[in-house]
Formats: sequence, structure tokens, C-alpha cells
Amino acid sequence: MKKVFVFLSLICCITILSGCSHKAEYEFLHTTEEIASIEIVKLLEPETENTKFKDEVLSTVDDIDSFIEKFTEINCKTTSLGSPTLMSVYTTAIKITYANGDYEFIDYDAQYMILSDRPGGQLGYYRFDKQEFKELIKQYYPPVELPPSKVSDLVDESNNP
Repeated sequence: MKKVFVFLSLICCITILSGCSHKAEYEFLHTTEEIASIEIVKLLEPETENTKFKDEVLSTVDDIDSFIEKFTEINCKTTSLGSPTLMSVYTTAIKITYANGDYEFIDYDAQYMILSDRPGGQLGYYRFDKQEFKELIKQYYPPVELPPSKVSDLVDESNNP
């Protein structure tokens, strides 16, 4: 009888824990028709304590519809157990700005939403496939690498011993 109880308890725990994360579709802060701009940004420390992230724009997405289509294809799950992951400083993230001034930062494991009519921010519970998310960002912000021929053009070899 004791073994049956332990076995049933184990099955219940596995069932509960496996239900804490499930496949989902990302729910944007507003409708995609209200998106004013999408940028790839680097999050920086705020200038004063208890303020929003400061961000540095790395690139701007020209074709919003195409980006949203690719973004929604990324495998996504929600987590209902525990606190959401917090955004980190120096993270490269997607910044979506809406016509009313609201915006959200999206990383593969954290989201942070800023509402123009309320102080503070909201956190998200979405987790994206890390590799797919990073591949999407690379399409819009590829790392700049100079080919060897360009490097040699920048070096004045007459001054080198």
C-alpha cells in the first residue's frame, strides 16, 4: 500500500510540474496594427534609480509586417510557476513601440512593458526558443565584421616596422 501511495504521489508531482509550462503564442502589449516602430536595442543602466531602462538603438526594422510574421513563428512557452525572469542590463532585445507611446522590450526569456499612462512597468512570463530568437535578431542586426581586405585598407602599413 505504501508503494502505491508513493507511486501515485510521484505521478501527481510529474503531472503538476509538466503543466507549469505550455506552448503559447506571444501576446503583444497592443495589436500589431498599433505598432509604430520595431528596433533592436542594447539595454543600458538607467540614469537615475527606479527609472526605466535606457536603451541604445542598434538597428531599426523597416518591414514591420515581415518581422512580426517571423517573430510569431518562434517557439514560445509561458510559465505560470514562480516569478518572471527580469530583464538584464546590456541585453540585446527587441523594442516594440506603439502609437500611444507604450513600448515593450522582448528578450528570449524576459519581457518588460512600459505603459505611458502608468509609472513602473509590467513583466512577462514568456520563454522563446533561444536559438530561434537569436537567429531572428541576427537577421536584423548582424555583427559587423570586416573582411581581411577591408582591415588591410584601414591599416597604414608604411608606418608599421
